[in-house]
Amino acid sequence: MSLRTLPLELKLKTIAELKARDILHLEQSCKSMYELIEGSPDVWKSLLKRLCASEKWIWASYDDLSTAFEFKNACVRSTRFIKLVCDEDSDDLKILDFIQPFASTAIDSRSSSSGGHLSQLASSSPVTFQREFASTALVYLVPGGRFFVTVNAPSLFLWDLRRPAFEGSTSRAPSILSRHDLFFQKSPVLVLAEVINASTVIILFEETEPEGEVMFRSSFELVEIQFTAGDPPSIRTLGRLRVLFPLPNATTVAIYHDRQVFIHIHRTTLAWKYHQKCYSMWNVGDAPDVSSDPSETSGQWTYSILARQANLLYIGVRGVHGLPFPDDSFYRAIQDDEVPSRRPSQILEVPFAFSIPHPLDIAGSPEGACVTVLRNISNTGPVIYGVGETDYSEFLRTAFALNLYHLHINPADPSTSTVRLAGSSVIASTFHLEPLHNFPCGPDKVGFLWSNPYVDVDVDENATIHISITRFTSTATSAMGPASTTETSSPAVIESTLKETIKWSRSPGVPRVYSLCAATGRLAVLWDLEDPENDSDRLLEVYDFL
Repeated sequence: MSLRTLPLELKLKTIAELKARDILHLEQSCKSMYELIEGSPDVWKSLLKRLCASEKWIWASYDDLSTAFEFKNACVRSTRFIKLVCDEDSDDLKILDFIQPFASTAIDSRSSSSGGHLSQLASSSPVTFQREFASTALVYLVPGGRFFVTVNAPSLFLWDLRRPAFEGSTSRAPSILSRHDLFFQKSPVLVLAEVINASTVIILFEETEPEGEVMFRSSFELVEIQFTAGDPPSIRTLGRLRVLFPLPNATTVAIYHDRQVFIHIHRTTLAWKYHQKCYSMWNVGDAPDVSSDPSETSGQWTYSILARQANLLYIGVRGVHGLPFPDDSFYRAIQDDEVPSRRPSQILEVPFAFSIPHPLDIAGSPEGACVTVLRNISNTGPVIYGVGETDYSEFLRTAFALNLYHLHINPADPSTSTVRLAGSSVIASTFHLEPLHNFPCGPDKVGFLWSNPYVDVDVDENATIHISITRFTSTATSAMGPASTTETSSPAVIESTLKETIKWSRSPGVPRVYSLCAATGRLAVLWDLEDPENDSDRLLEVYDFL
């Protein structure tokens, strides 16, 4: 029996279970099928729900949609954005619209005299002038592109881009849905932001300050944002923790796994069961790519950690190192939200249970290198991740080499797990652009935001924000079977190009924080305004490329 001969209700139910590519191909097969699919909200709504589950988008971002056209547009928006970035016929990305949620001081509105990509645009919403946002430290676009978070200690604000600030207003100025008090008093940084399911986001903040001459105190706060259809989002603090560490400026990486947070700084790993108010702490073994001294490396993204099949995996630029989860007997109670002070010599030393080298090692030191995990579906399929290395050897020119790896975990004996080189890419740039932030865009793609972290707008008028997305072939991302860890033959090679977005010389200041949502093609930039009398003023702009 063919699909065309099925009863209408069964036909729509069958189509609704297909993948996006199959639905798009099917509706091109004939006029009747096209009209059926294009006119069915349920087909596209079902697909969008499955995309939210697999790509970790928040479903509430789309709860105001109703028509087949709206649901379809939401389903294909990510694909359209990726194609736009990867289009080799242009060198830049045109901003089609932008919103200014707030400015902490009066600024001139963007007009036709400003030049550049914004020359023909005026902000679609008037700027909200509020001094309380003068020291905003960060912005996070929640996957789905509708909601975003800003933090101006001690407050966290949750915004809605599609809800007007005032009832009945025709302005597109976004509204503040909720305000939540944090215990930070200065400027926390965002260590972890993860969509746990289609309705929940977990965010871990950190604030560091000196404690005596050789120690630094890290204060953590774990926040949950719950989105429920038809109800206002709820925000709550799941736990707070203060820990002393011996080294400053070390990169903090963290993951959330089964109501537990693993935090790694320098050589020290902290396992925090916030719901039970207990912890375990240890120093990892000798592996420079996951325990390097911050004085010897740039420290940015030089490693990642993830949980897989009862093992904690440390992925560095040279290989994968693993430890089993600590036994319950190794956990200690937390009193007054603080881990008792310990000297480095008092922290338990734990050697890695296994280490697997990468088939293709990076050249030189971990400086200028980064690790980004693309896909880690619990206990199924390979872990897919990328390892990049930045080459600064040429004056005013940077080359970024990116290798894609598949890690196959053997649950019976993790030490026999294998790593395969699946693909390689080289991105050339100028003006010493660096890939400062990565963003998720699927298991076969790696996205980066690029900028120059060493200059301000008065020094280099050519400084700019770029976006890149590297797409690997189906060969590179297919689920390969176990292979020798030394095998490197015939990896897929893909060249990637950068797309320019905004020149600093045509901007209101210097970019402080970025956040990009590939699901919608939106970029949020928090600017330090060019105000010599008040260097803490901020302007937030959200750009739309579609």
